[in-house]
Amino acid sequence: RLDVTIVNPQITNKVTRTSITASVIQLLTLIYSDDLLIVTTKLPVEFSVNNTKFAVTGVPLKTSIRRNNEITFAEVITEASSFILENNKGYSQKIEGFLLAFKPIQSDGRSKYQVHFSAKLLDRKNPLSSGVPRQTPGARAATEITFSGLFVPNVNKSKNFLAKGISAISNIDISIANPSIDLSMTGDFELSSEGNLYGSLKLEIKSWEALLSRLVENGMIESDKLSAIRAGLIFIASQAEASANSITIPLFLKKNMLYLGPLKIANLSYPVELYNKEFNHSLY
Repeated sequence: RLDVTIVNPQITNKVTRTSITASVIQLLTLIYSDDLLIVTTKLPVEFSVNNTKFAVTGVPLKTSIRRNNEITFAEVITEASSFILENNKGYSQKIEGFLLAFKPIQSDGRSKYQVHFSAKLLDRKNPLSSGVPRQTPGARAATEITFSGLFVPNVNKSKNFLAKGISAISNIDISIANPSIDLSMTGDFELSSEGNLYGSLKLEIKSWEALLSRLVENGMIESDKLSAIRAGLIFIASQAEASANSITIPLFLKKNMLYLGPLKIANLSYPVELYNKEFNHSLY
């Protein structure tokens, strides 16, 4: 086998204005079977996106890269049992059971990327053991998140997937579960040639009141629209079968606006504009 150890590597991309620094990266491959590359990244790892700096501390990240040939890959899987993600703006999150899988496929004559992500988010202030709350007042249980979707990159000359950016995500399947909120969401969305977001989503949720309160607390829904949104959800819930323990909510994205039926509930123009400035340079 062949082992390579890189100490204090740093990668900077001036196009996407990102950089990443690690303490130690170890690469392992078998000389007689070089289609598989194993990468172990010892933490801490620091990376920056524009003016936001992040740090990851904890146990090493392990990545397996299976290649088709010298320049293309068939699959990338990154795993970690536990780490803490922090940034310079006060965000801090403990994460367990992290898994990110990335696989290119050919569909409709284009290269697309099947992505799967799963993780368990824990409250660092009230640490949990294996997802079971300690007997601490106010302790919160873990939030389990899974995501899968088919990413369609923009059509441009860049060979770098990250530099291309995304024009659409189809076959979206998301689930979020903790003791207070249990929801799943499916659907598709795309960015138009003008850089506007369109799509349709179906949200199935067991405790919509708790979700609504959480969205308002985090500023994701304007408080002056709360009464109208609650009335709409009460109506949807009233149409469900008496035995149903969840309701299905249709959501639509049109020109960066998120709608619940005819009701406009959120304006996503700001994050969409940030994304376009980062990747859709032809718009500016």
